[in-house]
Amino acid sequence: MPQVIGERILNHSVEKVFACAIGIEDYPRFLSYIQKVEILSRSEDRMAARFFVGAGKLVFSYDCEIHMQENARTRVMTEEDIFSEFHAECRYEKLDENRCKIIYVLDCKFANRALEFLARAVLPYNTKVTINAFEKRLAEMDKA
Repeated sequence: MPQVIGERILNHSVEKVFACAIGIEDYPRFLSYIQKVEILSRSEDRMAARFFVGAGKLVFSYDCEIHMQENARTRVMTEEDIFSEFHAECRYEKLDENRCKIIYVLDCKFANRALEFLARAVLPYNTKVTINAFEKRLAEMDKA
């Protein structure tokens, strides 16, 4: 799968963006391709979770560990057989009190050729949809 690397400036504090990113239990509310999230364990700097991802009848789950450096970085790791390679990371840089920059990397390869083919077609579009969904969620958090 092609690697996806990008960055975006957000008109929200780094603290709010980081809190939204690690609030994985809320993902099914605003990310349509996340069907369910089960938090398996949580500590100050690490979470273990099971994600149920997909649409319609094409749903799969995977377990992962999310390593966190508060307001600075999240790194997702998995050893699930569904992936032959997996690396995901996001860095958060404070620009001022109400603006930050996120820098994200996703590099994964599915072990199943059909899923890999589908992912190649969908991933670039899905990355934009995901970031837009996070921006919308952040705006909703502002109103609450």
